[in-house]
Amino acid sequence: MKRILLLAWLLPCALGAAPDQQEAVRFAPLYRAGEKLLLTYKTEQVLTMPDGVASQFWSMEMPLGVRVSDKAGQVEVAMTARRAVAGQSQARTDEQIRKVIKEFSRQPGVTLSPEEMERYFREIKEATKAANQVIDTQNPQPGHEEEIRNLKEEIGAVDFLATVSEGGTIAGFAAQGKALEAFRKIEDPEYREAHQQHQSGKFRSILEDSLAYLPNKPVRVGQTWEVARPQIFPYNEFAVGMLIGCAAVWEKATCRLEAVRDTPDGQVAVIKVTGHREGVAQFHSAAAGPTANTLESRGEVLFNLKTGRLVSVHIENTARLKPDKDPHMPAVFIDSLTLVPLSN
Repeated sequence: MKRILLLAWLLPCALGAAPDQQEAVRFAPLYRAGEKLLLTYKTEQVLTMPDGVASQFWSMEMPLGVRVSDKAGQVEVAMTARRAVAGQSQARTDEQIRKVIKEFSRQPGVTLSPEEMERYFREIKEATKAANQVIDTQNPQPGHEEEIRNLKEEIGAVDFLATVSEGGTIAGFAAQGKALEAFRKIEDPEYREAHQQHQSGKFRSILEDSLAYLPNKPVRVGQTWEVARPQIFPYNEFAVGMLIGCAAVWEKATCRLEAVRDTPDGQVAVIKVTGHREGVAQFHSAAAGPTANTLESRGEVLFNLKTGRLVSVHIENTARLKPDKDPHMPAVFIDSLTLVPLSN
């Protein structure tokens, strides 16, 4: 009898699950009144060239200060930007550049002489060298004065206030202070309204990224739940808009509590996210026009059950182009964030 009991206890371990993982896992409220947090958001665009080499060509990292308060029984979250770091890179060796040019020369209707191939090689190599740069608002570099000024203006106008419901969703989101001042400076009322909607939408979407994939009730390992987000404004809206044809997307995703791992900092819940995103019709891009292209989403959320803190969110959105389009280089848009408490 003892042997049977011992086997019953050991079996979940043999399958890779700790005994206490059979209990329902509860997720503490993410934003709690009286706290100051640092939400670090990063977005990246990655292209895979015809030779199979991934080349990250743009990224933006922005630490956001988050202050949580309680007003009339509601949790309010104030967001301001602290810094911005933008980077561009095209990691290509001479051999890879020549291989890309050779593959291009084999396309139907393309004829390149040796001289033209050599000229393209020199131009691409020079462009690659020029593209490798990092722009940091706190560490300005000579030659990037205009980019630094634009970034500083953007982060200086990040001043938003959100109301988070008891169930962990955003019940309200509005510009305030410096953000309102920046919007009021725009003279054209039509452009002002559109710009305010997109800017507010982008930062609401960032805050929502931290909340959207967490369950609003206890779940067990292996259980799933559905997530529907009717309107997401990607930070890299221009690139997404050119592919999808819309400046905003909607998302349907399935989340699954994959495991609960023991770590030195306590038990960490691992949530896997799969889903897709499509364009929101009312936000068609004038530049690209509506398309049937979509984004396929895959990602992971880590949540520390001991501290009640979000460890990280990492979502990769891969462009899926409609069949009748010409072949394109695969594009992946990566959004990730971390959330840590501040001591002051």
